[in-house]
Amino acid sequence: MAKGNRKEMATYQFALILAGIKGLTPDVTDALYEAGFDDALVGMAAGVPYIDVNHRQGGCDGQSTRLDQFYRSLAQKDHLK
Repeated sequence: MAKGNRKEMATYQFALILAGIKGLTPDVTDALYEAGFDDALVGMAAGVPYIDVNHRQGGCDGQSTRLDQFYRSLAQKDHLK
């Protein structure tokens, strides 16, 4: 493979605090998956749920839309504080 034409894509790693979530129930993790966060690491730190996300350059497009979809899904299931 020729290296001359190959461009390195930047990757971004960030954590999103899931404010207002009561806990990491199966409904919460299912909603994350359905919203497109199927490759995110989900966890709790000091009782606060979060997701760790890794994306390539340009992969963050639509991130806020996916979060909106996630919160709407949980609001319908009464999983928000």
